[in-house]
Amino acid sequence: MNILKLKQMLQQFLMEDIGECDVTSDTIFDQGEQGTLTFIAKEGGVFSGGDVIKTGFALLDEQIEVFVFVQEGEVFEEGQQLAKMTGDMASL
Repeated sequence: MNILKLKQMLQQFLMEDIGECDVTSDTIFDQGEQGTLTFIAKEGGVFSGGDVIKTGFALLDEQIEVFVFVQEGEVFEEGQQLAKMTGDMASL
């Protein structure tokens, strides 16, 4: 995967989604509030996208810790924890 192209595409997607600011996050989370976000599979499948998860959250906030629990191409089951991110809630 071309990581430079991935970063460029993710930046474009995030700018379109967030714009100048994320009003919802700014409204419901206190500044500096910490938390955890977990990706859990709704159904079984074959995992793809670890680089997208890691790169996307790094673009939002380099302080976010990203843990991906499955490898590219690994088969996973419904309800399996795929990834977990911890950090500033407004960034998550």
